[in-house]
Amino acid sequence: MFARPALSALQIAAAAASPATGAATRLPTITAAATRGIRAIPIKRQLTPTSMWSRRVDSNPETIDPSTLVPPRVLERMAIPFSKTADGPLPATPLPRAPAAADAAKQRRLKKTVLSMRRTVKVTKGGKVVSMSAMVVVGDGNGTVGYGEGKDADAARAVKKAEALAIKNMIAIDRYDERTVLHDLAHEFKATRVEMRAAPPGFGLRTNPNVHEICRCAGIQDLSAKVMGSRNPINVVKATFQALQSQKTADDLARGRGMRVHDVRKLVYGQ
Repeated sequence: MFARPALSALQIAAAAASPATGAATRLPTITAAATRGIRAIPIKRQLTPTSMWSRRVDSNPETIDPSTLVPPRVLERMAIPFSKTADGPLPATPLPRAPAAADAAKQRRLKKTVLSMRRTVKVTKGGKVVSMSAMVVVGDGNGTVGYGEGKDADAARAVKKAEALAIKNMIAIDRYDERTVLHDLAHEFKATRVEMRAAPPGFGLRTNPNVHEICRCAGIQDLSAKVMGSRNPINVVKATFQALQSQKTADDLARGRGMRVHDVRKLVYGQ
């Protein structure tokens, strides 16, 4: 035998309210199909202190002085404590600033440059598929910089994707006196070799155009650099970033040589 499905509260109440007859009242037979899709929806009415107080003042505008009223307490977990007497309409609580707006304001202060834009065509069985590839470098001009690559059928969307990825991949770059690299650098990436040399104040940026834009976004003002081998923009950017990340600070040199940081600074930087 099959078990009879449970009756809802409305059906039980309707059966109990039926007129009494000589025979016993028989509850209607309910199938599982009749109860499918029926669910109880709880309804909770919340009255905030502002609405309760305003309703009381509006109902008695002549007999109640708003300056003598104290908003009633609300027995809720998130109730707002009121310790002062209200002398007028309650001020509206200012909405917090949206995180998206704060991020957008921060992004507007970043320096952005499109270093490479390529158009590629892929021949498939169904025809040619055109795609745009962009490389963007982003920095705050104060030692933080990042790059990203984006691909899309539309050039504007490809740049937007690359910019978002560059912001996500931003890293901190060590600088000497907040203007140049800590020491001379040389790094190879595939067929590209990048050499960087620290420069005195006022020297400027005498580098490859792609390296120049990276240094400008990173806040490096004095640098001499040379790119040898392949000058592919993508390889140049990656080689430059890897070279900047390979710098050794005075703490790293002291730890590797077993010397004091003060002695290393005096030996390397003359301080």
